[in-house]
Amino acid sequence: MEFSGVSGMLIMSLSYEEFSSQAREFQEIAESLDDGWRLKGASDGKHYLYKTQYYTPPQVLNPCNADCSREQSVGATDSQVRESHEDGQQTFVWEYNIVYSVSYEVPALYFNVFKLGCAAPLSLDEVWDFCRLFGAPFGMNAEDLWSTVTQQEHPSTGVPNFALHPCNTQRMMQHLLNSLHFEKKNYLITWLSSVGPIVGIRMANAYCPAL
Repeated sequence: MEFSGVSGMLIMSLSYEEFSSQAREFQEIAESLDDGWRLKGASDGKHYLYKTQYYTPPQVLNPCNADCSREQSVGATDSQVRESHEDGQQTFVWEYNIVYSVSYEVPALYFNVFKLGCAAPLSLDEVWDFCRLFGAPFGMNAEDLWSTVTQQEHPSTGVPNFALHPCNTQRMMQHLLNSLHFEKKNYLITWLSSVGPIVGIRMANAYCPAL
């Protein structure tokens, strides 16, 4: 990890080697928790983490108005997904990728969202509806989402994805880890526990020792 002074503030960045090492540690912890995160190699030789997650909101047609319980619906099991589908509820498939941003020297979260059984991803407006739902408990508004959630090509696969823009990640991590013994913490887990809830990712309490 590198630290450099910018306007009197220390800014944190990761090298790719550090990202890769911490991604492996993250995968080992995730496997022990059966949390679904796996490490994958891309054609460019780089590794990234990926996970597929199912989400079934109580109100099918308008997720923006759904008063849902993420405790029950995010990360549903395959049997729960089948039961919801049979009951006529619409299930959504979220595909998450954590990649290394060469430009910003930090992790970046890419994702796509599909209706179960449909090959076409949701539109950006539909994804914003979900993010407004997930972000409401954290005080996120529409302006926050417009500047945070964007659409661009996946850096390893070239496939269009949604993404959380990484431009403020270094500054955010500096604040989070300022009072911690950062050398003993997993940067990726600390970062994902902070940004993940906005796109429906919930980190189990068992990850806490690595935060």
